Amino acid sequence: MAEPKCQKGDIVSIHGMKIFSKVEMQGADPDGWRTLILTGRVTGRAGGRKAMVMWNLGSIQVEREVGSRALTVVSRPSAAAAPPPPPSAPVPAPPAPSEDGGSGSDMDIDDGDEDLEAVPDPEPQDADDAPLNESLVPGGLAWMPEPDGIQICPRATSVPRGKFGTRLKWPRNVSELSVAKKPIDYWNLMMPDIIDKVVNWSNDALRRDRRARVQPFSKHEIVKWIGICFAMTMQPVRTRRNYWATMDTRLFPAPRFGERFGMGATRFDLITKFICFHNPILEDVANPDPWLRIRYFVDSFNMARYKFVMPGWALVIDESTTKWRGLGDWYDLGMPHITKIPRKPEPIGLEIKDMCDGTSHIMLHLEIMEGKDIMKEKGPDNEPGEIKLSEGTKHCLRAIMRFKDGAGRVVMGDSAFASVQTAVALKKAGFYFLGNLKGASKLYPKRHLQTMPMQFRGQTATFTAQKDGVGLIAHVWNDPGKPGKPRKTFVSTYGLTSAVADAKRPRKRKRADGTWEQYFLSVPRTQIVKDYMTHAGCIDRHNRVRMDGIRLERTMEFKTWHLRCLTSLLGFVATDAFYAMRLEQGPVELDEFMEALTESLIFNMYPGRPETDHDLRSRFNPLFQAAEHVGEAAIVLTDEVETDAQRRERLMAACKHTIMQLRLLPKYKEAPKVTLTCGFCKRQTACFYCVQCSRIPDGRIFAVCGPATKKQCMSIHCAS
Repeated sequence: MAEPKCQKGDIVSIHGMKIFSKVEMQGADPDGWRTLILTGRVTGRAGGRKAMVMWNLGSIQVEREVGSRALTVVSRPSAAAAPPPPPSAPVPAPPAPSEDGGSGSDMDIDDGDEDLEAVPDPEPQDADDAPLNESLVPGGLAWMPEPDGIQICPRATSVPRGKFGTRLKWPRNVSELSVAKKPIDYWNLMMPDIIDKVVNWSNDALRRDRRARVQPFSKHEIVKWIGICFAMTMQPVRTRRNYWATMDTRLFPAPRFGERFGMGATRFDLITKFICFHNPILEDVANPDPWLRIRYFVDSFNMARYKFVMPGWALVIDESTTKWRGLGDWYDLGMPHITKIPRKPEPIGLEIKDMCDGTSHIMLHLEIMEGKDIMKEKGPDNEPGEIKLSEGTKHCLRAIMRFKDGAGRVVMGDSAFASVQTAVALKKAGFYFLGNLKGASKLYPKRHLQTMPMQFRGQTATFTAQKDGVGLIAHVWNDPGKPGKPRKTFVSTYGLTSAVADAKRPRKRKRADGTWEQYFLSVPRTQIVKDYMTHAGCIDRHNRVRMDGIRLERTMEFKTWHLRCLTSLLGFVATDAFYAMRLEQGPVELDEFMEALTESLIFNMYPGRPETDHDLRSRFNPLFQAAEHVGEAAIVLTDEVETDAQRRERLMAACKHTIMQLRLLPKYKEAPKVTLTCGFCKRQTACFYCVQCSRIPDGRIFAVCGPATKKQCMSIHCAS
């Protein structure tokens, strides 16, 4: 028996009229049915020189034996794909596809100023490497239909596998405070440890300005400044100076920030002018970094997330924007680069490419969009002989660079990052990928997926291919399924195509009597579609909490670009702290969280706190209102200057409590160090106890923090 020239698994092509009838060909392609070239996969041998080939024409799939002489081998499983055969009829060349990772679809950027014409939102393109009659072999990469779909997820063989959750990595000194954690604890965990440097840099900037002969800033003031900024979002007024007004109007009471918070308007404006999140000495070097003022904050933010957050199985990549209505880049105070995205709520401003955890919505990575040319030059560099990586692919690799310790994670991105190149590069780096592909259709059968016949809304089809040893999945979802509307196409190295619960979408319709009723439209979907739709909007939800819930950047309208960006970065930290508390303690109201956080920031206990803060805490904080009942001596300062020790002795003499050390109790005599949970601050730092308030025989000990902790727990207890 003669051996056929094609083998099992080969991708072959033939003229469509030799396989299907005229009616079937016209139904699949009414215009080009005469010259349509089909591709198929050899499934086995037949008699003589014939081979059994599985052919696919739209929704029709048949297996027929064909003479090997009539077949043209396109590619073999063990060899590089051969170039596709030329079409039998001239086909107009389609427009070239985007090779920049889809940046043209979701991130329209120009380097001009705000007066330039905004780039409109792009429409999904039909660009593809392959002509219409070879739409399943784009760029020589053969895609084969999978009628049964993907029944075994490629990620099922990875270790660790499964949908593991997110957790916070607390430092040792607060790791056991699982019950008593407050909003300020989550803020301190999410905020980069740069406040001490900010104090020193701000004072350096203050000394460099010879006109500013004022008292240096303290850590207490810098943290209070941040707290007052958050307080302004809870009581919006017309101008910033009105926050320090002392006269009530006929409609509203005066905010009186100066009396209530212990910082005057002049001091607040002085901190606003000189606060630095960078080393001001670096401004004097030749050609300084244009993003110097916020670069250190962003880098410290990314390092803090890697240090204190263990992400879950899903990582979502998208972009966020920072509103900018100020000066253009032709002026010294203008932002170095302005991005215009018309579809965004704030279309003009700084674009920040970011990655967040899909389970907790905590932001994991921030990157400044510095301009098209600069972003193209950033790493990682290509290996010798490889195709140049696109901008979207390189950003994905930079975002996951610090999180390679967890195998089995899935990166999900929109059309700005989705491409075959991104999926292959991430899989080689140890990550799976799932993305909604629109414009970057190189090597992807987009034309075939968008034009293949589908009967109903929600219908899906799946194709697979191999690229550099990486298994690729092309999945199309017929939604919205209307003429002229593009379907949703996905490129993935992960997922199942099994059916899951339908997507429920609220709709309204008018009854015969003129009234309206609400109903839910059910759209069938698969597991791949559900996973993407569930997690793809995480960053959008994070942005809504930051911009519409916390509202810091919409309240603090600064005219200098770095302060404008600083409000957004502080908003990122506050939003992450809110999501971190929800992760560990369940549902938390945003307003209550921000109120408690703001109070802790304003009345902080850092060095530089004046004694008058005790008056403010006793009058406006419910925790300290008990001190008002002990008389004027507990809340009003004496005329003479007192030391902390003298003040404690005066309060101890006026109270009815006896404070003793815990190590004097018989049960703790053998212990080298004893600390219990304080009855006031609920932290495990108490080394003293109250004799009157404790019940030693019953084992109940009322512990309080001592003076060495720099807290007021003992003074408050003695004054109550």
